[in-house]
Amino acid sequence: MGVSQGAAAALRACVSDPRLTATIICDRALYGPIDELCSIRQRTLLVYNKDDAGHPVSVGKRIQKAIQGSEYVEYSSKRNPSFVADNYAAMILKFVQKTK
Repeated sequence: MGVSQGAAAALRACVSDPRLTATIICDRALYGPIDELCSIRQRTLLVYNKDDAGHPVSVGKRIQKAIQGSEYVEYSSKRNPSFVADNYAAMILKFVQKTK
């Protein structure tokens, strides 16, 4: 799991060595070149805040297309300022439990 550059590092590590993990969770990952991500086969959850201009949802959607079978969640911190506090832990737990 990683956020922003940490998420990008997690993706890069999984491209380099797919045996590292069975599940990837990325919050607002920025990554380039995205075509490298096509090799990722792990279950992947991508989370993006559409109100965060520094981490564009367009990048998240491109990453989702590159990683076969990945799941994508988009939220608005302007519309729902407590989304992370109210939903994040349950969302991750549900995703992880589905992977078992």
